[in-house]
Amino acid sequence: MVPLASAQGFNFQTFTISAAAPGANTIGVQGINDFDTTSGSLTDASNNEKAWVRDIHGHVTVFSDPSDKSVPSYTVGDHNNDLGAVVGEYFDTSANEYLGFFYFRGNFSTYSVPTMAPGGTTSVDGINNFGGFCGYTADPPFTQWNAYVSIGGKTSVFTVNGSTDAFCQGINDLGFAVGAYYDAAGVIHGWVRNPFNGEIKTIDAPGASTSVGLMACGGVGGGTAVYGINDAGEMAGHFWDTSNVQAGYVVEHGFVLLPNGKFRQIDVPKAVQTAGGAVNNFGQVTGHYVDSACNSFVYIATPK
Repeated sequence: MVPLASAQGFNFQTFTISAAAPGANTIGVQGINDFDTTSGSLTDASNNEKAWVRDIHGHVTVFSDPSDKSVPSYTVGDHNNDLGAVVGEYFDTSANEYLGFFYFRGNFSTYSVPTMAPGGTTSVDGINNFGGFCGYTADPPFTQWNAYVSIGGKTSVFTVNGSTDAFCQGINDLGFAVGAYYDAAGVIHGWVRNPFNGEIKTIDAPGASTSVGLMACGGVGGGTAVYGINDAGEMAGHFWDTSNVQAGYVVEHGFVLLPNGKFRQIDVPKAVQTAGGAVNNFGQVTGHYVDSACNSFVYIATPK
């Protein structure tokens, strides 16, 4: 574990997930609860996609859904809640479908949106402490990807600003949900949905790029993505700007958006890319970052 470093009004704790292979896109970090338990997904040396959860003491559990018997495997971990549940998506080999899962104390249960057609896809990406959750779904031929929220047993599937690609990534205990959608140019925009009237507000970080570009360690990015929201209404995610690490590359930054509308940029010291994920009720933000050797690590940014 790397000692805490101070910058930008945050203290940074950084660590790796040892089961992940070296590389810029081998660790994803989507969840942090109020007990500093983090969760996400990894790609190992055999190209298996697996979920992981790490407790405050540094103990890491790596797992795959038992119905995922594909080679390589595909089980993606997303958010976790204070009760210890982890959600995500896996490939059900027998059904030949991508389905959502709930993982709790070693037990798995499967979820698909009630309206999903045979051969469709459902992912569970966000979960709160009162049984509410959210994600995305699509039916063959997969020309339309919609977000959904499930609160009190009622599931609502919806589009965002007319996009054919919309995803819900996080939900708080009040039912406010956040996510991202793609515009016609392939640029990502964040959003937040009010559970009381269904109103959706678009979120774009100041200075976010308005076109898609290459990143220094591979992959493309452009725009703003929101991945988490806490009960105070603080939102976390990442955005890409057009600053140059090397000529022509876009740079990824984490951020937290405060209820007063102020954005606070998050850059792990010496990282070339910083991606934001979830935010807990203490204002701690988690995500992954990429170092100058293009390897991925996890960080927790704690406000000073």
